[in-house]
Amino acid sequence: MGVEGAVLRDVIHDEHHGSGVALAAAHAMGRPSGITCTIDLDAPGTSVGHLVAPWSRDESGWGNLLTPIAVIARGDGPTVLLTAGNHGDEFEGPVALRRLVAELDASDVSGRVIVVPALNQAALKVGRRHSPIDNANMNRSFPGNPTGSITERLAHFVCVELVRRADIVVDLHSGGTSMTFEPFVATHDLTDRHRFEETYDYLTSFGAPLAVIMREPDPIGMLDTVVEELGKVFLTTEIGGGRTVSSRTVEIAHRGVVNTLRHAGVLDGEPDVPAPPRLVRMTDDGTCMAPVAGLFEPLVDGGEEVTAGTVVGRIHDLDDLARPPHELRAEISGLVIMRHAPGLIAAGDPAASVAVDDTPPPTNAAGAAAGPPPPTG
Repeated sequence: MGVEGAVLRDVIHDEHHGSGVALAAAHAMGRPSGITCTIDLDAPGTSVGHLVAPWSRDESGWGNLLTPIAVIARGDGPTVLLTAGNHGDEFEGPVALRRLVAELDASDVSGRVIVVPALNQAALKVGRRHSPIDNANMNRSFPGNPTGSITERLAHFVCVELVRRADIVVDLHSGGTSMTFEPFVATHDLTDRHRFEETYDYLTSFGAPLAVIMREPDPIGMLDTVVEELGKVFLTTEIGGGRTVSSRTVEIAHRGVVNTLRHAGVLDGEPDVPAPPRLVRMTDDGTCMAPVAGLFEPLVDGGEEVTAGTVVGRIHDLDDLARPPHELRAEISGLVIMRHAPGLIAAGDPAASVAVDDTPPPTNAAGAAAGPPPPTG
Protein backbone atom coordinates (compact mmCIF):
# COMPACT_ATOMS: atom_id res chain seq x y z
CA MET A 1 0.00 0.00 0.00
CA GLY A 2 1.30 3.43 -0.93
CA VAL A 3 1.74 6.29 1.50
CA GLU A 4 -1.44 8.04 0.34
CA GLY A 5 -3.47 4.84 0.69
CA ALA A 6 -1.98 4.13 4.13
CA VAL A 7 -2.87 7.62 5.34
CA LEU A 8 -6.43 7.28 4.10
CA ARG A 9 -6.67 3.81 5.62
CA ASP A 10 -5.71 5.33 8.98
CA VAL A 11 -8.35 8.05 8.57
CA ILE A 12 -11.02 5.46 7.80
CA HIS A 13 -9.85 3.15 10.58
CA ASP A 14 -10.06 5.98 13.11
CA GLU A 15 -13.55 6.92 11.94
CA HIS A 16 -14.81 3.34 12.25
CA HIS A 17 -13.55 3.35 15.81
CA GLY A 18 -15.44 6.48 16.76
CA SER A 19 -12.86 9.25 16.75
CA GLY A 20 -14.68 11.20 14.03
CA VAL A 21 -13.72 12.20 10.50
CA ALA A 22 -12.62 15.70 11.48
CA LEU A 23 -10.30 14.50 14.23
CA ALA A 24 -8.86 11.66 12.14
CA ALA A 25 -8.34 13.92 9.12
CA ALA A 26 -6.77 16.60 11.30
CA HIS A 27 -4.38 14.04 12.74
CA ALA A 28 -3.50 12.24 9.51
CA MET A 29 -3.95 14.69 6.68
CA GLY A 30 -4.32 18.18 8.15
CA ARG A 31 -7.42 20.09 9.14
CA PRO A 32 -10.88 19.27 7.66
CA SER A 33 -11.57 20.43 4.12
CA GLY A 34 -14.49 22.75 4.89
CA ILE A 35 -16.70 20.85 2.44
CA THR A 36 -20.14 19.93 3.76
CA CYS A 37 -23.09 17.89 2.55
CA THR A 38 -26.68 19.13 2.66
CA ILE A 39 -28.12 15.64 3.23
CA ASP A 40 -27.63 12.97 5.88
CA LEU A 41 -25.58 10.25 4.16
CA ASP A 42 -26.80 7.65 6.67
CA ALA A 43 -30.53 8.41 6.64
CA PRO A 44 -33.03 5.90 5.21
CA GLY A 45 -35.18 6.79 2.22
CA THR A 46 -34.29 8.97 -0.74
CA SER A 47 -32.26 12.11 -0.11
CA VAL A 48 -31.12 14.52 -2.81
CA GLY A 49 -28.82 17.45 -2.16
CA HIS A 50 -25.35 18.84 -2.74
CA LEU A 51 -21.77 18.76 -1.63
CA VAL A 52 -20.99 22.37 -0.79
CA ALA A 53 -17.42 23.53 -1.43
CA PRO A 54 -16.52 27.13 -0.48
CA TRP A 55 -15.44 28.96 -3.65
CA SER A 56 -14.49 32.58 -3.12
CA ARG A 57 -13.92 34.46 -6.37
CA ASP A 58 -14.30 37.88 -7.94
CA GLU A 59 -17.93 37.29 -8.85
CA SER A 60 -18.93 35.90 -5.43
CA GLY A 61 -16.76 36.48 -2.40
CA TRP A 62 -18.77 34.06 -0.25
CA GLY A 63 -19.70 31.73 -3.11
CA ASN A 64 -19.82 27.94 -3.19
CA LEU A 65 -19.49 25.16 -5.76
CA LEU A 66 -22.51 22.84 -5.53
CA THR A 67 -22.03 19.19 -6.56
CA PRO A 68 -25.26 17.15 -6.79
CA ILE A 69 -25.48 13.96 -4.71
CA ALA A 70 -28.24 11.46 -4.00
CA VAL A 71 -28.56 8.66 -1.44
CA ILE A 72 -31.19 5.94 -1.72
CA ALA A 73 -31.22 3.61 1.28
CA ARG A 74 -33.38 1.04 3.06
CA GLY A 75 -32.52 -1.56 5.67
CA ASP A 76 -29.44 -3.72 5.77
CA GLY A 77 -27.22 -4.48 2.82
CA PRO A 78 -24.09 -3.32 1.06
CA THR A 79 -23.32 0.26 0.10
CA VAL A 80 -22.57 0.91 -3.56
CA LEU A 81 -20.96 4.23 -4.53
CA LEU A 82 -21.65 5.22 -8.15
CA THR A 83 -19.69 8.12 -9.60
CA ALA A 84 -19.14 9.73 -13.00
CA GLY A 85 -17.97 13.04 -14.39
CA ASN A 86 -14.53 12.60 -12.84
CA HIS A 87 -13.55 14.31 -16.09
CA GLY A 88 -15.98 16.93 -17.35
CA ASP A 89 -15.83 15.99 -21.05
CA GLU A 90 -17.15 12.45 -20.51
CA PHE A 91 -20.94 12.41 -20.74
CA GLU A 92 -22.29 8.85 -20.75
CA GLY A 93 -21.82 8.37 -17.01
CA PRO A 94 -23.46 11.64 -15.89
CA VAL A 95 -26.47 10.93 -18.11
CA ALA A 96 -26.82 7.30 -16.98
CA LEU A 97 -26.56 8.13 -13.28
CA ARG A 98 -29.11 10.94 -13.47
CA ARG A 99 -31.45 8.48 -15.17
CA LEU A 100 -30.81 5.96 -12.39
CA VAL A 101 -31.59 8.47 -9.62
CA ALA A 102 -34.92 9.26 -11.30
CA GLU A 103 -35.81 5.57 -11.49
CA LEU A 104 -34.72 4.22 -8.11
CA ASP A 105 -37.19 4.04 -5.26
CA ALA A 106 -36.03 3.40 -1.71
CA SER A 107 -38.65 0.64 -1.35
CA ASP A 108 -36.76 -1.36 -4.00
CA VAL A 109 -33.38 -1.10 -2.26
CA SER A 110 -31.74 -3.41 0.27
CA GLY A 111 -28.74 -1.45 1.49
CA ARG A 112 -27.61 1.92 0.21
CA VAL A 113 -26.78 3.56 -3.11
CA ILE A 114 -24.73 6.77 -3.10
CA VAL A 115 -24.74 8.57 -6.46
CA VAL A 116 -22.54 11.48 -7.54
CA PRO A 117 -23.25 11.96 -11.26
CA ALA A 118 -20.42 14.49 -11.69
CA LEU A 119 -17.50 14.41 -9.28
CA ASN A 120 -16.01 17.33 -11.20
CA GLN A 121 -19.19 19.39 -11.56
CA ALA A 122 -17.34 22.56 -12.54
CA ALA A 123 -15.59 20.74 -15.39
CA LEU A 124 -18.81 19.09 -16.58
CA LYS A 125 -20.52 22.47 -16.91
CA VAL A 126 -17.92 23.61 -19.45
CA GLY A 127 -17.22 20.20 -21.02
CA ARG A 128 -13.54 20.14 -20.03
CA ARG A 129 -11.40 17.31 -18.73
CA HIS A 130 -9.89 19.49 -15.99
CA SER A 131 -11.61 21.84 -13.58
CA PRO A 132 -11.87 25.42 -14.89
CA ILE A 133 -11.42 26.62 -11.30
CA ASP A 134 -7.93 25.27 -10.54
CA ASN A 135 -7.10 23.42 -13.80
CA ALA A 136 -6.75 20.21 -11.77
CA ASN A 137 -7.37 16.69 -13.04
CA MET A 138 -9.63 15.24 -10.35
CA ASN A 139 -8.63 11.68 -11.20
CA ARG A 140 -5.02 12.52 -10.39
CA SER A 141 -5.98 14.26 -7.12
CA PHE A 142 -7.00 11.37 -4.83
CA PRO A 143 -6.95 10.83 -1.90
CA GLY A 144 -7.03 14.61 -1.88
CA ASN A 145 -5.80 17.30 0.43
CA PRO A 146 -8.08 19.03 2.95
CA THR A 147 -6.05 22.23 2.69
CA GLY A 148 -5.42 22.11 -1.06
CA SER A 149 -7.22 23.46 -4.10
CA ILE A 150 -10.97 23.01 -4.50
CA THR A 151 -10.46 19.83 -6.56
CA GLU A 152 -8.12 18.37 -3.95
CA ARG A 153 -10.55 19.21 -1.16
CA LEU A 154 -13.43 17.58 -3.02
CA ALA A 155 -11.30 14.48 -3.62
CA HIS A 156 -10.51 14.38 0.11
CA PHE A 157 -14.22 14.59 1.03
CA VAL A 158 -15.08 11.83 -1.45
CA CYS A 159 -12.49 9.55 0.13
CA VAL A 160 -13.13 10.14 3.83
CA GLU A 161 -16.91 10.43 3.60
CA LEU A 162 -18.09 8.45 0.55
CA VAL A 163 -15.47 5.80 -0.15
CA ARG A 164 -15.31 5.13 3.59
CA ARG A 165 -18.99 4.12 3.57
CA ALA A 166 -18.81 2.04 0.38
CA ASP A 167 -18.32 -1.67 -0.15
CA ILE A 168 -18.33 -1.38 -3.94
CA VAL A 169 -17.30 1.61 -6.07
CA VAL A 170 -18.10 2.09 -9.76
CA ASP A 171 -16.55 5.11 -11.50
CA LEU A 172 -17.91 5.61 -15.02
CA HIS A 173 -15.57 7.03 -17.67
CA SER A 174 -15.52 7.46 -21.44
CA GLY A 175 -12.97 8.74 -23.92
CA GLY A 176 -13.60 12.45 -23.46
CA THR A 177 -12.35 14.89 -26.05
CA SER A 178 -9.29 12.99 -27.21
CA MET A 179 -10.28 9.31 -27.50
CA THR A 180 -13.09 6.98 -28.56
CA PHE A 181 -13.40 3.53 -27.01
CA GLU A 182 -15.12 0.32 -27.90
CA PRO A 183 -17.29 0.19 -24.76
CA PHE A 184 -15.81 -1.81 -21.93
CA VAL A 185 -15.90 -2.35 -18.19
CA ALA A 186 -12.55 -2.79 -16.50
CA THR A 187 -10.63 -3.64 -13.40
CA HIS A 188 -6.94 -4.02 -12.62
CA ASP A 189 -4.52 -6.79 -11.83
CA LEU A 190 -4.91 -7.44 -8.11
CA THR A 191 -2.53 -9.45 -5.97
CA ASP A 192 -5.30 -10.27 -3.47
CA ARG A 193 -6.77 -13.54 -4.82
CA HIS A 194 -10.10 -13.26 -3.01
CA ARG A 195 -10.59 -9.63 -4.01
CA PHE A 196 -9.78 -10.38 -7.65
CA GLU A 197 -12.32 -13.20 -7.75
CA GLU A 198 -15.01 -11.00 -6.22
CA THR A 199 -14.22 -8.13 -8.58
CA TYR A 200 -14.11 -10.46 -11.58
CA ASP A 201 -17.66 -11.61 -10.82
CA TYR A 202 -18.83 -7.98 -10.86
CA LEU A 203 -16.84 -7.39 -14.07
CA THR A 204 -18.58 -10.17 -15.98
CA SER A 205 -22.06 -9.31 -14.66
CA PHE A 206 -21.85 -5.62 -15.70
CA GLY A 207 -23.13 -6.38 -19.19
CA ALA A 208 -20.64 -4.44 -21.35
CA PRO A 209 -19.48 -6.03 -24.62
CA LEU A 210 -15.87 -6.12 -23.41
CA ALA A 211 -14.31 -6.79 -20.02
CA VAL A 212 -10.75 -5.50 -19.75
CA ILE A 213 -7.94 -6.25 -17.33
CA MET A 214 -6.09 -2.93 -17.27
CA ARG A 215 -2.66 -1.67 -16.45
CA GLU A 216 -2.62 2.02 -15.67
CA PRO A 217 0.40 3.88 -17.04
CA ASP A 218 -0.06 6.60 -14.41
CA PRO A 219 -1.98 5.26 -11.36
CA ILE A 220 -0.84 7.84 -8.80
CA GLY A 221 -3.71 10.02 -7.61
CA MET A 222 -6.46 7.94 -9.21
CA LEU A 223 -9.67 7.03 -7.41
CA ASP A 224 -9.09 3.47 -8.67
CA THR A 225 -5.83 3.20 -6.78
CA VAL A 226 -7.20 4.50 -3.49
CA VAL A 227 -10.26 2.22 -3.53
CA GLU A 228 -8.27 -0.87 -4.45
CA GLU A 229 -5.61 -0.17 -1.82
CA LEU A 230 -8.41 -0.11 0.74
CA GLY A 231 -9.46 -3.60 -0.31
CA LYS A 232 -12.82 -2.63 -1.79
CA VAL A 233 -14.38 -3.80 -5.05
CA PHE A 234 -13.73 -1.28 -7.83
CA LEU A 235 -14.96 -1.16 -11.42
CA THR A 236 -14.38 1.49 -14.03
CA THR A 237 -15.45 1.89 -17.64
CA GLU A 238 -14.45 3.45 -20.91
CA ILE A 239 -17.67 3.85 -22.90
CA GLY A 240 -17.62 5.82 -26.13
CA GLY A 241 -16.01 9.25 -26.14
CA GLY A 242 -15.03 11.85 -28.66
CA ARG A 243 -16.91 14.42 -26.53
CA THR A 244 -20.19 12.92 -27.76
CA VAL A 245 -22.96 10.77 -26.33
CA SER A 246 -25.13 8.09 -27.95
CA SER A 247 -28.16 6.01 -27.05
CA ARG A 248 -26.05 2.84 -27.25
CA THR A 249 -23.32 4.03 -24.91
CA VAL A 250 -25.74 5.51 -22.36
CA GLU A 251 -27.69 2.23 -22.35
CA ILE A 252 -24.51 0.22 -21.71
CA ALA A 253 -23.62 2.49 -18.77
CA HIS A 254 -27.16 2.42 -17.34
CA ARG A 255 -27.54 -1.35 -17.69
CA GLY A 256 -24.12 -1.80 -16.11
CA VAL A 257 -24.87 0.12 -12.93
CA VAL A 258 -28.26 -1.59 -12.55
CA ASN A 259 -26.57 -4.96 -13.04
CA THR A 260 -24.00 -4.04 -10.41
CA LEU A 261 -26.76 -3.24 -7.92
CA ARG A 262 -28.45 -6.55 -8.73
CA HIS A 263 -25.24 -8.54 -8.39
CA ALA A 264 -24.59 -6.87 -5.02
CA GLY A 265 -28.09 -7.76 -3.82
CA VAL A 266 -29.07 -4.10 -3.44
CA LEU A 267 -31.76 -4.61 -6.12
CA ASP A 268 -33.73 -7.79 -6.66
CA GLY A 269 -33.30 -9.86 -9.77
CA GLU A 270 -30.48 -11.25 -11.83
CA PRO A 271 -28.14 -9.07 -13.91
CA ASP A 272 -29.28 -8.54 -17.49
CA VAL A 273 -26.24 -9.63 -19.49
CA PRO A 274 -27.04 -9.75 -23.23
CA ALA A 275 -24.01 -11.97 -23.89
CA PRO A 276 -20.90 -12.99 -21.97
CA PRO A 277 -18.28 -10.26 -22.38
CA ARG A 278 -15.15 -10.82 -24.39
CA LEU A 279 -12.28 -10.78 -21.89
CA VAL A 280 -9.19 -8.91 -23.06
CA ARG A 281 -6.07 -7.56 -21.45
CA MET A 282 -4.13 -4.37 -22.10
CA THR A 283 -0.39 -4.85 -22.55
CA ASP A 284 2.59 -2.55 -22.40
CA ASP A 285 3.18 -2.77 -26.16
CA GLY A 286 -0.47 -2.44 -27.22
CA THR A 287 -0.61 1.35 -27.67
CA CYS A 288 0.66 3.06 -30.82
CA MET A 289 2.06 6.46 -29.91
CA ALA A 290 2.42 9.29 -32.40
CA PRO A 291 6.10 10.26 -32.79
CA VAL A 292 5.26 13.42 -34.76
CA ALA A 293 2.44 15.96 -34.87
CA GLY A 294 0.11 16.50 -37.79
CA LEU A 295 -3.23 15.67 -39.38
CA PHE A 296 -4.46 12.27 -38.18
CA GLU A 297 -5.98 9.74 -40.59
CA PRO A 298 -7.37 6.71 -38.72
CA LEU A 299 -7.36 3.45 -40.66
CA VAL A 300 -9.03 1.31 -37.98
CA ASP A 301 -11.84 1.83 -35.52
CA GLY A 302 -12.70 0.32 -32.18
CA GLY A 303 -13.87 -3.28 -32.37
CA GLU A 304 -11.73 -4.18 -35.40
CA GLU A 305 -9.20 -7.01 -35.33
CA VAL A 306 -5.63 -6.25 -36.42
CA THR A 307 -2.45 -8.22 -36.77
CA ALA A 308 1.03 -7.10 -35.80
CA GLY A 309 2.35 -4.76 -38.47
CA THR A 310 -1.08 -3.51 -39.59
CA VAL A 311 -1.08 0.19 -40.42
CA VAL A 312 -3.59 1.64 -37.95
CA GLY A 313 -3.20 5.28 -38.94
CA ARG A 314 -1.27 7.90 -40.82
CA ILE A 315 -0.04 11.32 -39.75
CA HIS A 316 0.09 13.91 -42.53
CA ASP A 317 2.39 16.91 -42.39
CA LEU A 318 0.36 20.09 -42.20
CA ASP A 319 2.79 22.28 -44.17
CA ASP A 320 4.65 20.06 -46.66
CA LEU A 321 2.56 18.32 -49.32
CA ALA A 322 5.67 16.62 -50.69
CA ARG A 323 6.38 14.81 -47.41
CA PRO A 324 4.87 11.31 -47.28
CA PRO A 325 2.62 10.58 -44.30
CA HIS A 326 4.06 8.84 -41.27
CA GLU A 327 2.55 5.37 -40.88
CA LEU A 328 1.65 3.99 -37.45
CA ARG A 329 1.70 0.19 -37.15
CA ALA A 330 0.30 -2.13 -34.52
CA GLU A 331 3.03 -3.89 -32.56
CA ILE A 332 0.78 -6.77 -31.55
CA SER A 333 -2.19 -8.68 -32.90
CA GLY A 334 -5.53 -8.24 -31.19
CA LEU A 335 -8.64 -6.10 -30.83
CA VAL A 336 -8.62 -2.33 -31.29
CA ILE A 337 -10.25 -0.89 -28.15
CA MET A 338 -9.29 2.78 -28.54
CA ARG A 339 -8.33 5.27 -31.20
CA HIS A 340 -7.47 8.95 -31.22
CA ALA A 341 -10.59 11.05 -31.88
CA PRO A 342 -9.61 14.57 -33.08
CA GLY A 343 -8.35 15.26 -36.58
CA LEU A 344 -5.15 16.79 -35.19
CA ILE A 345 -2.65 14.76 -33.23
CA ALA A 346 0.40 15.82 -31.21
CA ALA A 347 3.67 13.99 -30.73
CA GLY A 348 3.24 11.71 -27.75
CA ASP A 349 -0.51 11.22 -28.17
CA PRO A 350 -1.82 7.64 -28.29
CA ALA A 351 -3.19 6.95 -31.77
CA ALA A 352 -4.70 3.51 -31.09
CA SER A 353 -4.66 0.78 -28.46
CA VAL A 354 -4.81 -2.94 -29.13
CA ALA A 355 -5.75 -5.50 -26.46
CA VAL A 356 -5.18 -9.26 -26.48
CA ASP A 357 -7.62 -11.99 -25.59
CA ASP A 358 -7.39 -13.27 -22.04
CA THR A 359 -8.77 -16.25 -20.17
CA PRO A 360 -10.89 -16.25 -17.01
CA PRO A 361 -8.94 -16.67 -13.78
CA PRO A 362 -8.60 -20.33 -12.78
CA THR A 363 -10.33 -21.51 -9.63
CA ASN A 364 -9.16 -24.03 -7.07
CA ALA A 365 -11.21 -26.97 -5.84
CA ALA A 366 -12.97 -24.80 -3.27
CA GLY A 367 -14.04 -22.36 -5.94
CA ALA A 368 -11.64 -19.56 -5.00
CA ALA A 369 -9.78 -17.80 -7.75
CA ALA A 370 -6.15 -18.69 -8.10
CA GLY A 371 -5.29 -15.04 -8.54
CA PRO A 372 -5.08 -12.71 -11.51
CA PRO A 373 -3.71 -14.20 -14.71
CA PRO A 374 -0.09 -13.36 -15.46
CA PRO A 375 0.72 -10.43 -17.73
CA THR A 376 0.75 -11.34 -21.39
CA GLY A 377 2.78 -8.35 -22.59
